[in-house]
Amino acid sequence: MLNPSAAVLWASCDGSRDRNALVAELAQAVRADPTHVQGDLDAGLARLSQAGLVGRSVPAPAPPVLEITQVTGAVSSTVFAVLDDGVMLRGDDAALLASVDSLLVSLADERAATVELGVATADDGSVHLSGRGTERAYGSVEAFLDALPTALNQIAAATSSCLVLHAGCVRAPDGEVVLLPAVSGSGKTTLTAALVQAGWAYGTDEAVGVRSASLEAVTYPKPLVLDGNSREVLGLSPSISHNTVPTELRAEVGVLVGTAGPVGRVVLPRYETGAAVSLSEPLSSREAIIALLEHAINLARVGQPGLEVLCQLAGQVRVQVLVHGGVADAVSVLTGSPSHAAG
Repeated sequence: MLNPSAAVLWASCDGSRDRNALVAELAQAVRADPTHVQGDLDAGLARLSQAGLVGRSVPAPAPPVLEITQVTGAVSSTVFAVLDDGVMLRGDDAALLASVDSLLVSLADERAATVELGVATADDGSVHLSGRGTERAYGSVEAFLDALPTALNQIAAATSSCLVLHAGCVRAPDGEVVLLPAVSGSGKTTLTAALVQAGWAYGTDEAVGVRSASLEAVTYPKPLVLDGNSREVLGLSPSISHNTVPTELRAEVGVLVGTAGPVGRVVLPRYETGAAVSLSEPLSSREAIIALLEHAINLARVGQPGLEVLCQLAGQVRVQVLVHGGVADAVSVLTGSPSHAAG
């Protein structure tokens, strides 16, 4: 991210501008000593060069490609919706694959498989997952099942069909699709779960895609990852697993698989111990895009369309910051807020 001065400098590096002329132009614009402007300009150029934004003699590095290896097995799982991909597991352990189907039931879909993963149980009881990227080994079936949703996150982050944000996604009873982008530890999953308990439909607690132009949300309704404290706050019984299937939150929960509808609002939640609940006024477009950039997972893969989505969200959708010291207050504020999109 560049401040205004650095942005002007970077935009001027088009291969045709004269350095001394630019110094004079900037000095006149800001009414500063040209010597000071020249020092700042040279320092800025050095930082831009170090970041690879100017003067680079080789192409920008491409995002790492997840190596695909062929997998085999007599038994296959259900196909699971991971954004635009259909993921299927193959192996020879029917009981293990049945457990996978039970865990990932909220992701079950009738689409064709585009990604196949291999799962095998070794003689020592460890479980090995292969097919996409480096093979992973887990010490037991329980450890494998606990980690499987996180392993699928790698596939979600590698998509290039839409912009992916690290965010929760829920749909209000009135149909408004709300994204909850946040860094880990901000209480995003707990708030997502509480909204589901309050009657909202569940889209994801981890990664949501947003399509260019339409701004439609593409969901990934994996099991929610809730630790013991979050389960207690939500009134759930203790569990040895961090994975919580949506029906544990509400028996008649609506699960959003595929396209959930256009994004109506973006709320950036932040839990602070003892804080009074507050929902900010809508951010300006500039503030909104800076806030959203932090949560974009796959910009290098999706390219220009991803930047366009960020600009659309920042300019067309209401983006607010929610600070709270208790999830019940946060739910009350979001449930009671009027539904509309900013112009």
